[in-house]
Amino acid sequence: GRPSIQRWANLGAAHMSKANIALLVLTRREDLGPQGLTRGGFSRLLPVPVLLTTGMFEIRGSVEVVSKFDPSELLMGGTGRFVNVYTANAVTLVSPETVFSGAVIMVNRAAVELIAPVVRGKA
Repeated sequence: GRPSIQRWANLGAAHMSKANIALLVLTRREDLGPQGLTRGGFSRLLPVPVLLTTGMFEIRGSVEVVSKFDPSELLMGGTGRFVNVYTANAVTLVSPETVFSGAVIMVNRAAVELIAPVVRGKA
């Protein structure tokens, strides 16, 4: 018969090209690195609930902002390739019953098609 195909893996560490990755799911916020670097040097940030979509995923969680929600700053400001979405869930559009959850989902800025704040009680 055919050899079985492993579809899922838990890896302690992995290295990959960042060019074509749509998102990364991290189980622990600490995996982002030192807090001062991941927070851009600001000690007090405000969480804003958001909805992001890519061609393959719908992601819900919260982003951290200094003063107000600014989509252009989130998608084009700074030098990072990813938008960090905290306490997040990602649903695949082709299979909505498949949900990925993590303390942080890093979404490739180039893959983002929509980003919008979620008003409480409206979503």
